[in-house]
Amino acid sequence: MQKQILKLTANILALYIASIAFPAIHIDTTLAILSFGIILWLVNMIIRPLILIVSIPISLITFGLFSLVINTWMVLLADFISSGVDIPGFWLAFAVALFVSVANMLFEGATKK
Repeated sequence: MQKQILKLTANILALYIASIAFPAIHIDTTLAILSFGIILWLVNMIIRPLILIVSIPISLITFGLFSLVINTWMVLLADFISSGVDIPGFWLAFAVALFVSVANMLFEGATKK
């Protein structure tokens, strides 16, 4: 349970940092950041594993780099579901997905020590 709370925190923090780094990302309120983080966390827990299983052949061909595209799709899906956060375009969603991935790796590395 603690690991999931850290992942949720990493999602929220990564979106906040990405919104500072990229002014094109529009966030209405702090509650919008929290709701987007929760939605992204749920999407990553429920939908992402299914898509990863289906995309095993292309992931093998691309040596796992296709998972970055899947992460981008999850950010775009969370953006579509949530209100108050606007991430215009695939490449900004890709950047947010990178921020989320790095934040999750950092938080996961901090808990292993």
